[in-house]
Amino acid sequence: IGFDLKVHLPGGAQYYLVWDVEKAQKLVATNRIAEEYLPVDHLYEIARADEPNPDDLAIPGPILVAYTPIFRPPIIIIDGNHRVIAAYQENATQNVPVCILPEDVMLQAMAAEAFRTFYLWHKSIQQWLELETRDTEPQDVPIPKRFQYR
Repeated sequence: IGFDLKVHLPGGAQYYLVWDVEKAQKLVATNRIAEEYLPVDHLYEIARADEPNPDDLAIPGPILVAYTPIFRPPIIIIDGNHRVIAAYQENATQNVPVCILPEDVMLQAMAAEAFRTFYLWHKSIQQWLELETRDTEPQDVPIPKRFQYR
């Protein structure tokens, strides 16, 4: 079981990132990543599903969220998109259990080395571009404390 994300680059270029959800779940346990509760309406805004999938609603455990500082917003739901949609439709003001994978763990959860390479390449280019434009354009975007690397 995996989660894939199409990343669009300027000029029409694109690439994919794929996470291995089972590996991510094992990494959560191995790294003792604590379960937290976040407002479902915040997650609903970034969920990548149109409506709840009945098969996915029975999956136990928290929503898995990857911290990805190169994207805005800096988080991606890699497991539980359908559960977020269903929870939002049930009660848009509730908090739902999540485990936030820090960037290093998020990279380990990717399905192959190629995806880690693509991500790190993108991050390096982005950092270089920010250095090049630092004096001319503000690049600092505040990141909510709950999504900052720990």
